[in-house]
Amino acid sequence: MSGFVGRTGALLAVGSAVLHGAALGPANPGVAVLTVTMLIGCLYCAYELWTRDTVRSWVLVALMNLAMIGVHLPVTGAHHHDGGPAAAVTPMQLATVVAIVEALLAATVLLVRTRAVAPGVDASCQSGLHDSGGITGRSAGRDLHRLPEPN
Repeated sequence: MSGFVGRTGALLAVGSAVLHGAALGPANPGVAVLTVTMLIGCLYCAYELWTRDTVRSWVLVALMNLAMIGVHLPVTGAHHHDGGPAAAVTPMQLATVVAIVEALLAATVLLVRTRAVAPGVDASCQSGLHDSGGITGRSAGRDLHRLPEPN
């Protein structure tokens, strides 16, 4: 099932890249550079998901799509009163919808994959002997959400 979800995410990212390509046109050179950069970012995320499908890949997808949503919403949310059809959807509006779907998928995958990692799991820390109850650092099992009590 994991491979299916990763490949689905990769296909969504490729679709987003295609939409960014469709949005290229006679625009401001700065906007064109940003659009091509986002297109390349979409393809990189697709590659990561298709070949690795790791938690790191999904974090990358989530962050990239949140950045895209942040860039797209101010641009696509502008109201146009030119008398044209109100139902006309631009490639950037579709790319925004795909980015929202990808961000939700990434959040769901990350929730499912990381929910088993709990603070109570006996995984040793790489920073010292404190997790094994050694003499340096804090003692093992201390409740970190409470203030230390005086001795």
